[in-house]
Amino acid sequence: MQRHAAVICEHCGEENQLLSPLQARAYMGVGSATLNRIRLEGWVPVALAIPKGNYFRRSDLDDAKRLLRMRDEDTANREEIYHHA
Repeated sequence: MQRHAAVICEHCGEENQLLSPLQARAYMGVGSATLNRIRLEGWVPVALAIPKGNYFRRSDLDDAKRLLRMRDEDTANREEIYHHA
């Protein structure tokens, strides 16, 4: 079983898990290139950057998954409209 680091938010006091790049990729269901792309595009911020890699908050990954799903649904809807036009 992999262990997750935890960090306490200084604003709300809520505990949040930090995931390694490998854990984040598995959680998101994406490869390293996609995780890197969405990080660089600002879809998911880096919570902690160390020489071994960037660590991500699980809650930020949840937000990114939701936004990516909405984008994919919007793209599918536009393609359906285009094919019916």
